[in-house]
Amino acid sequence: MCSLLCLTLAQDLPLVFSSFSSARAYQHCVNILKFGPRVSESQGLIHTQKYIIGELAKYGWKVHEQKFKSSTPIGGITFTNLIAYYAPDTKTDFQLANKIISCHYESKYLPKSKKPFLGANDSAASIGVMLEMAQLLSKKAPILAKSTNFVFFDGEEAFGSRMHYKNNDHKDGLYGSSYFAKAYQLHFEKQPTYVINLDLIGDSNYKVLLSKTADAKLKETALNLYKGNQKQDYSFNLSKAKLNILDDHIPLHQAGAKVLNIIGDFQKMSYWHHHEDDINNISATQLKAIGVFTLDLLHHL
Repeated sequence: MCSLLCLTLAQDLPLVFSSFSSARAYQHCVNILKFGPRVSESQGLIHTQKYIIGELAKYGWKVHEQKFKSSTPIGGITFTNLIAYYAPDTKTDFQLANKIISCHYESKYLPKSKKPFLGANDSAASIGVMLEMAQLLSKKAPILAKSTNFVFFDGEEAFGSRMHYKNNDHKDGLYGSSYFAKAYQLHFEKQPTYVINLDLIGDSNYKVLLSKTADAKLKETALNLYKGNQKQDYSFNLSKAKLNILDDHIPLHQAGAKVLNIIGDFQKMSYWHHHEDDINNISATQLKAIGVFTLDLLHHL
């Protein structure tokens, strides 16, 4: 009886995922932008941390704060990765899951910007999507929630003009994901760990890309799901990136995780790393489309 019930629930999950609230995901973006710039160690980021932790707590998720200090071009910075795990039982201890949805949650350091850089698409949009996914999983798919972590990386952005990362050595940028990858490399080697990283996914005017560096089977699953799923309306244009993209998935890939990076075509966004990256670039419909697609993909892992 239990196995039959579980099978029925599994078959119904795509229908459950369609109840993803675009309004809630969008409102999360609005709320986060009110904190101002979210540069690492800033008050804006501290407020964002509290917001993320507080919202997740409403849905039965706890957050493991992974703090570390690293040198940067502007001096030593203390970074904080947030690793959420589903723990409706207060006795549940933190344990890394084998399915991870991630994004970076800080905004780029742009001291010469004419106006404050808020980073709506880069990457408040991803935060909003992940918070709504966490809410939906906790209420409708608790078994899947227990096998999933939502990870919010600090320090993805470079403090200089360009990111510098090569062969597991970050000189500027990818601070949080590099630290996370090194901390859990042995875990990745012991069991398959799937990572879906989201970045710049809130603007419906641009293609959504699957980065070249990815687990081949995971990328194939994503493309087949996008092309063949008749139960969902993925109202975005998905394609494979032609060039290599340096993002938070790279350190995890090098550490042995099976990764997939889902990212907006940022090189065509005139507002990328510019103060015009504001709420006007965010589409609630796009947030839902990416959220539902990611949940469907998570279900297939």
